Amino acid sequence: MYRKPTHRTSSRRSDCYHTEPLERRVLLAANVVINELMYHAASQNPADEWLELYNAGNTTADLSGWNFKKGLSFTFAQGTTLPAGGYLVVAHDLGRFESLHPGVTNVVGPWQGSLGNNGDDLELDDSTGASQDQLSYGSEGDWAVRRQGPLDHNHTGWIWTTPADGGGASMELMDPALGNDSGQNWAPSTVSGGTPGAANSVASGDVAPEILDLQNLPVIPKSTDPVTITARIVDEEASGQTVAVHWRIDGTASWNVAPMADDGAHNDGAAGDGVWGAILPPQPNNTVVELYVSASDNTGHTRTWPGPTDATGTQGANVLYQVDDTTYTGNQPVFKLIMTEAQRA
Repeated sequence: MYRKPTHRTSSRRSDCYHTEPLERRVLLAANVVINELMYHAASQNPADEWLELYNAGNTTADLSGWNFKKGLSFTFAQGTTLPAGGYLVVAHDLGRFESLHPGVTNVVGPWQGSLGNNGDDLELDDSTGASQDQLSYGSEGDWAVRRQGPLDHNHTGWIWTTPADGGGASMELMDPALGNDSGQNWAPSTVSGGTPGAANSVASGDVAPEILDLQNLPVIPKSTDPVTITARIVDEEASGQTVAVHWRIDGTASWNVAPMADDGAHNDGAAGDGVWGAILPPQPNNTVVELYVSASDNTGHTRTWPGPTDATGTQGANVLYQVDDTTYTGNQPVFKLIMTEAQRA
């Protein structure tokens, strides 16, 4: 589901990203969203799974007859309501949940099925069958962090890890106003066992800008081609963002920094559409270019994509592309694995 950026530069998943650029979503009168997931409990017992709904709107939602169509099977009883700003837990096993969280009373259940430990697709429909929320979560990519793995045959590689994947944390939505369809707006709970039925431990109305749909064009540049880097930036504020692509030729210690713009003049589409672009210069044949994008808002929150590979901010596993002047005229697919020389060695 998630492709490592050392293999390709695009992280696009059509089912994961909303399309409103650079603006906070308009909250509906009743806006029920999946707000927290305990998808892989530390006990390894699926009965300890649960999820939480949050009404981000300004009126009470009547959940009578609502049901989960994908990922699990559960229908809300008649008379079930969720007040504005309220939380409701849906537990896999009510008895197990109540024994682990005896102080949480805003809970319903049980459900049939189980949540996938490595990711799943959820859909919540209302009583008419209309979809009210969809979520595709994972345990890799934007839902985790990349870290150096254990020694294997005297070598190490990159792994995805998150404490929500069996480590005792839940996965929590940070800012409901930005939507819940990007893993960049989710984070592991800072509280062991999560925060079922209450405000999320990572909740915030001001998060770092999301960096989505990063691409390089041409995908396989020739030595005569400038390369356009684009990314879609999503933030609570409509202006004030600073976006840049950091790039270097493999083997070079220092990074070049190219400012990105949403002005329609950097192969970024229409001005002000939320897609930012920069144009990198042509490079000689076989050159491997390493890059990542940073985005900051006007309150000082910064994100990089791909993200850091340690707690100190090291950018150890980045997007790569390679210049290739060869021409292939065959009819069989050709796959090329691109890596830095240090990774190859």
